[in-house]
Amino acid sequence: MPIGHIKGCCPAQILAHCFRFKALGIQDFIFHTGDFLKRGDTNLINIARSYAYDIRKQARTLILYGMGAPSRFLEFSFADAFITFRHFVSATHGLKIIGSKEFRNETGYNSKLVMENFLELRNCVQKLNNQKTLFMKGGVCTWAADQEVVDQCMLQVKTKIKI
Repeated sequence: MPIGHIKGCCPAQILAHCFRFKALGIQDFIFHTGDFLKRGDTNLINIARSYAYDIRKQARTLILYGMGAPSRFLEFSFADAFITFRHFVSATHGLKIIGSKEFRNETGYNSKLVMENFLELRNCVQKLNNQKTLFMKGGVCTWAADQEVVDQCMLQVKTKIKI
């Protein structure tokens, strides 16, 4: 089953990719958040969330990758899955993940630490189910883009690609 890799630098491009993939019968999408999140800039993080949330509305499945910090999982809890290599990268630097924080591991890198970090990240993701339930039951997502702007972009994109 193909997965559509959504790209773009504005809502119209993001939605155009979604609609083109949907026209091909592709309903599962992946979006790279890493470039938005790597510097910790609040504005870029908000843009990534807004884009991902717009994609979420169009997708059967939304996968986010480049999401290294478990502290960010909650902000993107509406996603179905995360792809990260954080468990391994942290371990190679001798860091143990506990909750959403990293601590120096006295024994340094070892393969057991990689697995412990992986299991901790998995636990962080499993705790997000309550947040997903909130959004599915009509919770308000205060950081989402203005719905009127999104609707206008969707209309423009649909008109241009004749869906």
